[in-house]
Amino acid sequence: SPAEVLALSVAAYDLAIAPSGSIHLGYVRSEAVPDYPAGVYTRLRMGGVWFQPAGVFASKYLRGVGIGAVDLSIAAASDGRVFLAWNEPAREKHYLAASADGAIWADADVIDQRQPGDGHGQGPARPMLLAQPNALVLTWQAGHSGVNCAHYMQISQDGALSWGERQTLPAPFDQSCAQSARPLRFSDGENWLALQRSDGLFLSAWDGERLAWSPALAQTGLVGFTHPETFRQVNLDCLILAAGESDLYAAGCEGAQFGDVWLLSRSRGQVTDWFPAPAVPSPWGEPLAS
Repeated sequence: SPAEVLALSVAAYDLAIAPSGSIHLGYVRSEAVPDYPAGVYTRLRMGGVWFQPAGVFASKYLRGVGIGAVDLSIAAASDGRVFLAWNEPAREKHYLAASADGAIWADADVIDQRQPGDGHGQGPARPMLLAQPNALVLTWQAGHSGVNCAHYMQISQDGALSWGERQTLPAPFDQSCAQSARPLRFSDGENWLALQRSDGLFLSAWDGERLAWSPALAQTGLVGFTHPETFRQVNLDCLILAAGESDLYAAGCEGAQFGDVWLLSRSRGQVTDWFPAPAVPSPWGEPLAS
């Protein structure tokens, strides 16, 4: 189809496709004019037509914000509701707004912000929304209570009207942050979370019954491998992940001169495989000295 200009001066954006087929675009505008201030906006495509931008949140602190300095995530639920989360770097706050139809938005709520005693901890950033049939899952990273950076999660089971207790993701991301975190959604609705650090890539699976992320497991095969013809070590860069029907695919480039582009795949397995089996208690009692 012909390309269309949907927004200008965009510092961050995200897309969500609703089960009805409508497309929801959320973006941060970094330029301010009298009738179009800097802030957070959405656009809705329905019936092949893009609606005019809807203002969600205006802020002078988003004027001139650079690409990569602000993050935004949008999610569409099966009942038509749409949710939008973003961070405001200058004031180090993290917001969430909800809409019943993706066209009219309620006032944004502050989800997280810097607290007294956070010291050199990182401000809230990199929100990620996941709309499930029985829950809205929000993850982000921040540094609180002496931890420089950790990944946090909160769950709402009533469409963001109330939230459960704030939790951290499983180790090692309860004490450290990934350079990138991105969701992987399979065609049957299952979701994984890919977290990449300097020491490799980790995967975590979402369990809708437990309402929890599985332990983050390192994917050693994506760090590097032995070349089948030269028998030299291949180190992969620029990884791109994609979820298929039941397999996960990874494409990476070889950093060396004349290097190849490699494609790897792995089976997803069952969600239960990603959660450790409960320990069986010993039938023996405590030892007693005689």
